[in-house]
Amino acid sequence: MSNATSWVKIRKRRYTWQDKTGKTSEGTAWMVDAWQLNGDRLQRSFRDKKKALALVEQLKAERRVEQKNRSVSLANLEDDQRIDVIGALKILAGKGTLRVAAQFFVDHNVGPAGESLTVTQAVDRYIGQSIEDDLRPRSVSDLRVRLGRLVTAFGDKLVTGVTRQEVQGWLDGLRHGPGNKRKYAALSLKHYRVVAHGFYSWLIERGYAKLNPFARLTAGRRSGDKLSDQKMPGILRVEQVEKLMLAATQETPELVPALAVSFFAGLRSNEVSLLDWQDINFDLNLITVRPEVAKRRRARHVEMATNLVQWLLPYRRERGLLAPEGTLFRLRLDTARTAAGFKAGDWPHNAARHTYASHALTKQQDAAKVALQLGHTTTHLLFDHYRGLVTPQEAERYFNIRPPAEASIIRFPALSA
Repeated sequence: MSNATSWVKIRKRRYTWQDKTGKTSEGTAWMVDAWQLNGDRLQRSFRDKKKALALVEQLKAERRVEQKNRSVSLANLEDDQRIDVIGALKILAGKGTLRVAAQFFVDHNVGPAGESLTVTQAVDRYIGQSIEDDLRPRSVSDLRVRLGRLVTAFGDKLVTGVTRQEVQGWLDGLRHGPGNKRKYAALSLKHYRVVAHGFYSWLIERGYAKLNPFARLTAGRRSGDKLSDQKMPGILRVEQVEKLMLAATQETPELVPALAVSFFAGLRSNEVSLLDWQDINFDLNLITVRPEVAKRRRARHVEMATNLVQWLLPYRRERGLLAPEGTLFRLRLDTARTAAGFKAGDWPHNAARHTYASHALTKQQDAAKVALQLGHTTTHLLFDHYRGLVTPQEAERYFNIRPPAEASIIRFPALSA
């Protein structure tokens, strides 16, 4: 029985039960707990101790037969194979079995489909497939940038050979631009992880990998069971938005409609860049975000506040994009920000959208409605990432930011229908 104690045990257990009358009774059971040679665990419970001991003897007999058969098989190994076994056991040093080590190697180094791809080759295929699947050019560009950093780190390595420790180290080491020591914020790192996780999920679906090294990596507010303090989103003050809108009116009037929609309707920057004047219904005070414009390709209507209508009407056209195209938008925005007195670091991430969401939530006191305006299906993102605390007085002032006197507005010629 001494040899069996390392792999089979009998435990005495006390248990209670109630019958239909509510009477409580007690009993004793004997549990056989054993690990078999093939790595499976066996657990069986008996009320009779003799039956439990009989099972133990049966398992011991089966184990002796298995060990004998396996000893014969090992005797047939070549000398170099036996040397390999001994060397492998020394490397493992009791930290695991050869079977576990072999399975780990296969999972990480042998593609299930029989084709081994480097990270560079796999990323090229993934982006090519994304283009064939009609992914938006902006999204494809985002994949190129984020996965390009992955290629820089692991390009020549097989996708099956990238470990969890390596990808965690890669995420921790990401910095803003070459030579920049400033780390990415937690949300930015989460975006990198999500893209890389999706890439590996695609590899698994196609049979190029078995495991996803980006699965369950900690990159958010939670680390295990420990909660960290919530970080408030950066928003602009009412006075800053007033100065910016006035500066845009005077310095870059072609930018005003796009800024107004960003600050007073909360559209995403890519939605603003694709918004057409035909999407704005001044009779119903609604902006229609078409599926091909929306981030998730789900159409929605966005109600226009009174001050937003007032900002848009002087620039109204029958058709055409609201925002300057390409780099022209950034140049015009930089001009307006400089004229409004903004300095480096004064412009938070997603400043316009976060500022709108924070003031709209305070003014309307309706999280579901504001989330719908933003294009969210739940209120979780609104509270987690978009809500900055503002007072009711600030919210009232915000939605009373109106265009300057009529004489100072530069009009654009209206296009014919």
